[in-house]
Amino acid sequence: MKRYLRKKITMAAALLVAALMCFAAVPMESFAAEVTVEEGQGSAPVSLLLDREEGARKGATSLELGLKITSENPEGMQVSFDFSESLKTGRVAEFRYHADTGILNLYVAGETPLFAESAETLLLGQVVAEGNAVRVNVVENSLKLSGNGVVEEEISLQTLAEDVPITDGDVPGPVDRSKLQEILVKVAEYKADDYTPESYAILAEAVKTAEAVLGKADATQEEIDEAVLLVENAIGSLVEKQNVIGGNQPPASTDQNGTGSGPSGSQGQQKPGTNSTGKGADTGDKTTILPYVILAMASIAAIGGVLIMQRRKSGRKGRPEK
Repeated sequence: MKRYLRKKITMAAALLVAALMCFAAVPMESFAAEVTVEEGQGSAPVSLLLDREEGARKGATSLELGLKITSENPEGMQVSFDFSESLKTGRVAEFRYHADTGILNLYVAGETPLFAESAETLLLGQVVAEGNAVRVNVVENSLKLSGNGVVEEEISLQTLAEDVPITDGDVPGPVDRSKLQEILVKVAEYKADDYTPESYAILAEAVKTAEAVLGKADATQEEIDEAVLLVENAIGSLVEKQNVIGGNQPPASTDQNGTGSGPSGSQGQQKPGTNSTGKGADTGDKTTILPYVILAMASIAAIGGVLIMQRRKSGRKGRPEK
């Protein structure tokens, strides 16, 4: 009986060892994960899709991920990562960019689950590129998850089919053509018959150039603004025909004596010593010499009075007394 039991125990142990050896020979089952990167201006959102049962997703509390950054002109380029607010709360979220290899490594560590309740997709944050346009891809099999309930097994992560572009953030907004349209309508108010051919030809050429820019589908805002300025300058340079007559001088006006005055308002040239009527001109100031004339007349009157008094006295002395 004992011999029989020994034989049974030995056979069971052998079967158990064989089963363990077979289990060890079978590779651990891996599961797939997918990273998506959306094209953006200056930044690109990055999300993680985990193809795994809910229990394993709930157990993941930390992760590592590598992104590949490339650019045609890496000089002056700055790359960073802005983690989503949900990952910043109660966790350590860091990134490291290696300019020599172009690898952007992401690290998130904490004690609470990364994935929300029943969620398959986790928004990691945004790749931020400054200085140049870049392209983003995923480093193959660079995803590592850890935490409670997460077993050590390989996570299959493939690169993206194509690099995702991120513009440098300096893409201009919509082009405003309204000012150019308005000034081209205003040009119709200026008629060729009212201006010199030379000045109007400049305006016509400016209008031709501006219309070509307006009809250009990919015209930049700078080109539009330059066209507006070109037409404005041409309008400001217009010369009216009436201003050209007489050497660009206004018609001479006449004063009450019939003499013309030049553009500065002064009278025309006259012969020295003559006034506007042709007579000799007074060289003195009448208003200034008037007091002297009055004073001279008063002096003459006084002298005359003295002479008369002296004569009367002489006449009295020559008469005989009665």
